[in-house]
Amino acid sequence: DLGFEGLMKAAKLDPGCVNRDITPGHFPIQGKGIRNVDLELYEFDEMVTGEEAAQKIEQDGYVNEDLPALFTFGANHPVEQRRRPVVALASRWQGRDRDVLVPCLGEDCAERDLDLCWFGLGFGQGFRFLVSRKTK
Repeated sequence: DLGFEGLMKAAKLDPGCVNRDITPGHFPIQGKGIRNVDLELYEFDEMVTGEEAAQKIEQDGYVNEDLPALFTFGANHPVEQRRRPVVALASRWQGRDRDVLVPCLGEDCAERDLDLCWFGLGFGQGFRFLVSRKTK
C-alpha cells in the first residue's frame, strides 16, 4: 500500500507539474491494498459533460476509475498522456469556486502533468476516460 505520496512518486510526475489542489486532503484514497483490474481508455466522438460521460461509461458495463488508478496508469503508460489527456471521473473535488473538478493526466510545456478539469464544462473528442470492466 503506497498511499497518496507513494503513488504520485511511482507515477514519476514532477511535483512542479502537479496541480497544487491535488492533495490527499482533496482526493483521499479509499481502501488499502492492491486492486487487480485491467485499465482501459474510453473515448467519445462528441462533446460530453462529466456527468454524461460517467453515466454512458457505466451503462456500457465499465467502471469509472479514480486517482489511484490514474497514478498507476501514468506510471505504466507515461507516453499515453502525451498523446491525449486521460481523465479519472470517479475522483471529484469541489473547488473554492464550487466547481466540481476531476484529475486529468496531460502534457504542458513538454512535460507530463497532472491537472484538474471542470466536471460540468464538457470534454471534447481529444479526451479519454480511464475505466475498467465491471466484475460479475
